[in-house]
Amino acid sequence: MNWTINLMGCMALTALTGGIFLAAWLCLKWAAEKRGYIEFLYRALWPATLFFLVPAAFLCCLFRARTGEYAGTGAWPGCFSPSIKMMGERAAGVWLCGAALLLLLYGVDFLRYRYQIRNKIRCGGMKYAVFCRTLEELGLSEGKVGLYESYHVRTPMVTGLWRPKVLLPAGEYGEKELQVIFLHELSHYRQKDLWLKSILRMAVIWQWFNPAVWVLRMLVWRWSEYACDSCVCRKTGKAGEYFGVILSLTEPARGWTDGGRSLLLAHKHELTRRVEKMKKCFKKELPKMRWVYGLCTALLLCGTVSVYASSEGLLAGYDRWYEETDVALEEEGQPFEEMTEYEETGDNGLVEEMDESAALQPGARSGNMEWTVKADKRKTSAGFSAKSGQTIEITVILLPTDLSTNVGIIEPDGTRRYVTGKRAVSHDFKLDQTGTYKIFIENKNSKSIKATVSYAVK
Repeated sequence: MNWTINLMGCMALTALTGGIFLAAWLCLKWAAEKRGYIEFLYRALWPATLFFLVPAAFLCCLFRARTGEYAGTGAWPGCFSPSIKMMGERAAGVWLCGAALLLLLYGVDFLRYRYQIRNKIRCGGMKYAVFCRTLEELGLSEGKVGLYESYHVRTPMVTGLWRPKVLLPAGEYGEKELQVIFLHELSHYRQKDLWLKSILRMAVIWQWFNPAVWVLRMLVWRWSEYACDSCVCRKTGKAGEYFGVILSLTEPARGWTDGGRSLLLAHKHELTRRVEKMKKCFKKELPKMRWVYGLCTALLLCGTVSVYASSEGLLAGYDRWYEETDVALEEEGQPFEEMTEYEETGDNGLVEEMDESAALQPGARSGNMEWTVKADKRKTSAGFSAKSGQTIEITVILLPTDLSTNVGIIEPDGTRRYVTGKRAVSHDFKLDQTGTYKIFIENKNSKSIKATVSYAVK
């Protein structure tokens, strides 16, 4: 297999299924927001985020291409033409540049965050007493979350995946102020915001080119705050006092903030949006669960159908694309010439090398290899099964383009059948034996050649 084609295909399928889940979430939002399902809608962002990262449709596509109706056809990932290979390599290069830039940004943000917490101090006294009462109120065990303060942080935050802690700006606080801060930050911890945002960061790096994943990033950050606001307002029953405390105690963060923490207030204009959301959607009592179950079922059904449909569509589309680009290669002046077929038995003086890098499945009906064949060497693939009456189609692109090379198959009885060509070689070998076959390339030149080999049993 060519890894660039698999990488691009995997990203395309993952982007499609993630986008479908995001669209389904937006439909759920329209139906459920005014009923007060704020916390449920935030939890429903989990599957949307996971499907931007987990290649479920790719694995389905891979399985069907090898075992289903597309086995042995030009459907990806069975075969690729040189035009597809070139496009895959260029797209992979662009993707790697974007992913590297994002990794750099996240790395700088992480170092800035580590600088902020380098001299943190463990809290005690009234702060810790209020913190323990809040833990008990939320049903959390004392000792699972630490409490610290620092002179380098600008706003309260919860941080740490493995050793979570609430971090306060150093200063004096009243008891009501501490209660609001702790309720909010521990709600972030309880709804596992840090885990979701960590998964989201991986999805953003993986799918940085996809506008939908940036929309998802915005939604996760906003709705994590809405869900915490809803939880705290329901417990205190005093939304006005709650938002007043947030406004008076916090100073918005500056710069790119997306790494390993949830802040009480990231931007000032965000507070206005949060207040408006609570006015429109907040319910003092939790909605009835039958709506939740129905909406979850709808979301899962939508996702399942999308995985199957996207894999079906991509396999059929790639099959057509493969055929078109394969034909286009001939029309662009790079013909695959049909050449005279030769047979040979016994030792012809070349040293044989077995390709150990990609062992073929005994029942494999197609495959791709990229070989470097040294001077006076014969490179052979692992064995695969084929029956009398079938045809093995072989396509090989050769570099340098001016060196003549033998390309062929080794039959079950050891006979070598081959054609000789330069640059681009394509030939159909009709089989009259049943058993294990191998692909081979012989290089009788004085320097090495590179070969991109694609075969299919039909």
